[in-house]
Amino acid sequence: MNSVSINLEKMLLLRKSLKISFIISVFLCFLITFHLKDKIAYNELILWLTLNLGILFSRLLFVLIFNEKRHITENITIKLIFFRVGVFLSGAIWGWCGYFFAAQVPLDSQLYISMMLAGLFAGASSSLSVDKLSIISFIIPTIAPNILHYLTSEQATSTGMALMLSLFSIFIIYAALLQGKNIIENIELRIRSSESEKKIQHLAFYDSLTGLPNRSLFNDRFDQLLRTEMREQHSIAILFIDLDGFKAINDSYGHGVGDELLKIIAQRFKRILRSHDTVSRMGGDEFVIILQKIQVRKDVIHIAEKLLRETAKPIPIAGNTIKISSSIGIAIYPEHGTDKETLIRNADNAMYLAKQKGKNNIQIHHPNTAHLDKQFTPVSNNS
Repeated sequence: MNSVSINLEKMLLLRKSLKISFIISVFLCFLITFHLKDKIAYNELILWLTLNLGILFSRLLFVLIFNEKRHITENITIKLIFFRVGVFLSGAIWGWCGYFFAAQVPLDSQLYISMMLAGLFAGASSSLSVDKLSIISFIIPTIAPNILHYLTSEQATSTGMALMLSLFSIFIIYAALLQGKNIIENIELRIRSSESEKKIQHLAFYDSLTGLPNRSLFNDRFDQLLRTEMREQHSIAILFIDLDGFKAINDSYGHGVGDELLKIIAQRFKRILRSHDTVSRMGGDEFVIILQKIQVRKDVIHIAEKLLRETAKPIPIAGNTIKISSSIGIAIYPEHGTDKETLIRNADNAMYLAKQKGKNNIQIHHPNTAHLDKQFTPVSNNS
């Protein structure tokens, strides 16, 4: 599974929780500052408050800058690393309070600090649980200095407090990691489901061999295009293409070579066409092309001739040099029909006429099939 997709989902969840975390953290900053204002040196307390608020506002700014999903998807792994760094710095600032400030205040204030830190990282463990590195980056620098403070203190309750905070921290980390695991599993399940749905949709509308639009997508696009062109009164050309002698190639070289040939022909056709034209594989060795916004007939003929020449170029496959040609039938809207079925039928009939005229040539539909609108000299396979 794509790790970028997982990291994106992580980042989106972390961003959602950061705003409320910011509000709570700012409130706690001022609350603990108010409690310690007469117990800690003014300059030290203000420096701590300034650094804490600065880091919190920087993290909030990070969210506001990349508020749109189209921004956050760029370099998502780097953005996640920056988020973790911000979390670590916030934890380190709170750890300063838990070690240096706790060492300067009486026991009741020490307990006040410890309970506030415990509540802070308990809440943070839930909002950060989707990313275990963020959990560890925040909890350890937040509570470890306070535990160290009690371990180095000579008060009677110090050892008990250190043990209690350690056990509490282990429990919170375990619960957060378990919650995060469940969230990640749900994310992975959702991503797999989305990817499967996309694959199903792709299989429903695209040819599995060549990647070209299949009959269903061709019909849908053609229906929409006809409605548009009827309003704007533009011409459309339908090119029905059938490869000459494809069955003989399958019989001589095997279906693997035949499949590779179809893929190469499909890519050649795509390179020739304009971006707004459509080439689809209808099945077997049949391709249908829609040319939009046709100005003059000679433009259609010019593209068809290029397709004919491109097909006739030798194709090296698995140590063999394959030579093949194609027969192309053309029908033009609205001259040769005003509905999809008529246009496709007329292009198909013109293609069969090209077969009858010796293959490797182009025929444009004519109401009287005994006459040719225009017949083209067959293109040599060596051209």
